[in-house]
Amino acid sequence: MRPRLAQSYREIAEQVKLPGCEDPKADMTKAVYNWLCDEQNGNWLIVLDNVDNASVFVPATSNGASPSLGSYVPPKKHGSVLITSRSKNVALQLTDHDKVVEINPMVDTDAEVLLRKKIRLEGHGDGVPELAAALDFMPLALVQAGAYIRNQGPRCSVQRYLEKFYKSDKNKTWLLKHTEPDQLRRDHEASHSILVTWQISFEHILETRSSAADLLCLMSFFDREGIPETLLRGPPSGSNGGPTNSGREANRQNDEDSDSSDDSISEFFGGDITMLRSYSFVSYSTQPDVFDMHALVQLATRDWLTTQNQLEQWKCQFITNLYEGFPKPDFENWSRCRMCFPHVKAALKHEPKTKDLQIKWAKLLFLAGRFAREDGITSDVEVMSIKARNTFTRWLGDTHNYTLACTELFSLVLSRRGQMEEAEKTLEEVMQTRIRTRGPEHKETLNSMANLATMYSINDQPNKAHALDLRVMHLRTRLLGPNDPETMASVANVAKTYLQMGQLEQAEELYRSVVAWDSRNHGSDHYITLMHTDDLAIVLWKRGNWKEAQQLLIPTGQKLEQIFGADSLHATASKSYLALTYHNEGRLQEAEELEVHLMEVKRRNFGSENIHTLNAMNNVGRTRIKLGRFPRAQILLEEVTELRLKILGPDHPETLMGLFDLTLALWMQGYWESADQLELQTLRADHKASPDGSGLTSFRGAAALSHRSTGNWKQVYQYQSRVIVEYARAYGVLDVKVLVSIGKLARSFKDGGKRLQAIAAMKKFLRLGGEIIGCMHPSLFRFWLLLEEWYADPK
Repeated sequence: MRPRLAQSYREIAEQVKLPGCEDPKADMTKAVYNWLCDEQNGNWLIVLDNVDNASVFVPATSNGASPSLGSYVPPKKHGSVLITSRSKNVALQLTDHDKVVEINPMVDTDAEVLLRKKIRLEGHGDGVPELAAALDFMPLALVQAGAYIRNQGPRCSVQRYLEKFYKSDKNKTWLLKHTEPDQLRRDHEASHSILVTWQISFEHILETRSSAADLLCLMSFFDREGIPETLLRGPPSGSNGGPTNSGREANRQNDEDSDSSDDSISEFFGGDITMLRSYSFVSYSTQPDVFDMHALVQLATRDWLTTQNQLEQWKCQFITNLYEGFPKPDFENWSRCRMCFPHVKAALKHEPKTKDLQIKWAKLLFLAGRFAREDGITSDVEVMSIKARNTFTRWLGDTHNYTLACTELFSLVLSRRGQMEEAEKTLEEVMQTRIRTRGPEHKETLNSMANLATMYSINDQPNKAHALDLRVMHLRTRLLGPNDPETMASVANVAKTYLQMGQLEQAEELYRSVVAWDSRNHGSDHYITLMHTDDLAIVLWKRGNWKEAQQLLIPTGQKLEQIFGADSLHATASKSYLALTYHNEGRLQEAEELEVHLMEVKRRNFGSENIHTLNAMNNVGRTRIKLGRFPRAQILLEEVTELRLKILGPDHPETLMGLFDLTLALWMQGYWESADQLELQTLRADHKASPDGSGLTSFRGAAALSHRSTGNWKQVYQYQSRVIVEYARAYGVLDVKVLVSIGKLARSFKDGGKRLQAIAAMKKFLRLGGEIIGCMHPSLFRFWLLLEEWYADPK
């Protein structure tokens, strides 16, 4: 820095025309110093930029040493010195704490203003906020990007820059190292690139405290937010491909005299963090043992590691630490799993090269995928299960337990995509492989059978599910004993199939025994106990014990929310059940509010095209029908129908359910022909899917519509009357399905020439409609007008 200071002082001497400045060999530093000391020359300001080493200001202590920079700057009241430094520690050594001004990243609005100013071209407004955020609101990065976009002219817009930036880390590095030649006001000897600037600081840290540099290398692979100290202080990977004796360990031995006590290690680690924080590379997150980093700092560090041929060894260290730190995804470890999960997602793009590390990486993805499955994060389950399965297949073979377990995990993704047959086929193949390789009574074989039974249940095949679950339960009872946790899990599965088949008494008996066993062995607040309690509540609700069901659902829902989080799959499922009890109590407004909340949560967590989201949307649509909000229900159900047709196909039970709900909303608004055509299509498909008689009501509805088209009115009256009776028996008289069925019968009587019967049926429709949605509801006005027409029409 001294030569640069001498050059700057010479330029000052030339500006103020000091004697001797014409001689290029003359040392002008002393002359400028004296000129600054003279108050007659007025006030002055000196800026010392990038002072990253406080030692340059320390006075010389030995003969022949160069004088310190401090000796060149006169301490005069009529002058001021502004020092910039990348290191807060250096700043604190050079001045008092209250005179240090930290320059943090810009706020979003200021960053956008700066970026727009630097671009200076019309038509580049779109994407500016996104680009500012992508650059972490860093002024130098914003100036650099703005100059690039401006100089590229019409060939590069903000959106085009973003596309390049997000395409790969290689692209990001190139863009952030690239500098434009027109930044005339910058120091030409200083780097114009934010990545190079950071890397200079990094190399300074490496020289002064190599353990802090090592820590930065490791942290550069994690997700940028919420990096826990526990994952940073993991054991060195040794023979697994990472650093066998990292700089952190070596410096710890040197600086702490091999003192390995927890206090010493913690103090040493704290020193590393302090140095990284002083350069603003690292900041505290929500807790003092959790850290955040700028994504661009991570990118710059990884780029430096690439140039030093050290990227792979630190990648391996990262994978090893994460593998050692990610716990088994059990109830007791849920919060730790959630804390580690974003870092496993970051590990997806850091596949190691060696066999041992690849297997460890795949195991890590598998564990995290299991957690994501329980947390309902389907998209992450898909990516993790595929990458893990491919890796296990490559190194361990198709029939290895880990490979098969990943295949089973992926089957859940298939089912949630609506690819039910493929999911079922996949699980059947896994089960047969395990029977062949491990035997029909092996623990893993029984697990595969239970998984397949669950898929049968999801695919609305309760009889097949029940038979397989019973088989697993009997085998586990014989092999493991009646009180083994896996045996009790099978009992719960059998209870669920009883519930699905409508055998509610048997389901309640089994669920009560399971909940009692869970409470004794796991505790009443364990998540397994709570989920089985939820299942019991559903049985009670279906049996008409709404109060008892609600008394169970409210506390279990609150506890599941505490364990898994308010937006988790388990907590939202419990709230969905609670909404059902509100329906039975006539608390439809409360039910709608809760269901809308759940719909928004699932849309936010899973996206609009996830089956959980679509089910939640359908629930809101159905509740709005019950509330008489038919236009709003129609809009929502049309969206659900469009997405289900795309994802699940036209014959899937959930698609048909949504279509039927849509026909109710259409019919009550007077779109009778559209509703009838849609219902005929829906009911025929429903009967085709349920030829065993479970779709009997649907069949009679379809038959009535068919006979209506042929003019066979006697059969129409017969079938529609039966539909009314069966709907009333299944759902109660005060249900919109019953109401619409009576309205259809009234119209059929009128079209069939039965005027008096039509008037009587329409009166019944209007009375019932008044009870369900209110006699002054706008949708009923058209039916009052229709009734007047029928009175006036003698035919």
